[in-house]
Order: sequence, then structure tokens, then C-alpha cells
Amino acid sequence: MSEANKNLVQGMLEAIWNGGDAEEAVRASRAADCVSGGLGAETLRTEDEYLSFVQLAKTVIVDTTMEVHEIIAERDVVAVHMTLRGRARESGKPISVTGMGIVKVANGKIVEAWNSWDGLA
Repeated sequence: MSEANKNLVQGMLEAIWNGGDAEEAVRASRAADCVSGGLGAETLRTEDEYLSFVQLAKTVIVDTTMEVHEIIAERDVVAVHMTLRGRARESGKPISVTGMGIVKVANGKIVEAWNSWDGLA
């Protein structure tokens, strides 16, 4: 179970940020009512809200890549340490932001995701 949960989370992150079909990855990996925190001012409570966040982020940051440094799972919880890289669409300057996430999985879908990103970098 833990290995499948790790593969689910890592696969979704890599598909979204490394050039895969973000919408397909989200719909395949996340429960429709998955709650996501730490991605902006408001907690995201639906699949469409999360997809809107991803689309906005990929509009502002182009040529994105996600590197998963460490991923650990126990029972239904996955912890991930990751870095998102890309470049700012406006200036072309490189962007690199490291973060951590705690993800809860139920019935093969992500049901909660709590994130913390290094906003000072």
C-alpha cells in the first residue's frame, strides 16, 4: 500500500510539472473533493480549484520541472520533499522553489494535500 501511494503522488507531481497532461494526471490521482492547503491564500477544495491553480502557476512559470528529492510513505500518508524549477514568463529569470508536502491517500486517490513552500527563496 505504501509503495503504491508513493508512486501515485510522485507520478502526479511529475506528470503535472514535467510536461505531462496536467488535467489527466489530476483527475486520475486526486479525489474530486480533495482538499489542498499551502498553495495560496485559500484552501483549495475541489478538483477544478486545484486545476485552476496549476494552470495559473504554469502561466506565470514556464518550462517547469519537478524534482522529488525524498518521498516516504506509511499507511495512508505520504511525505514528499521536492523542488519546482522553471523560469518567469515575464522576465525569463530562473525560478527554483523547494517545498514539502504531506498527502493523505484513500481508495487509491489523494484526499488531502498540505504543502509548505520556501517563499523567501
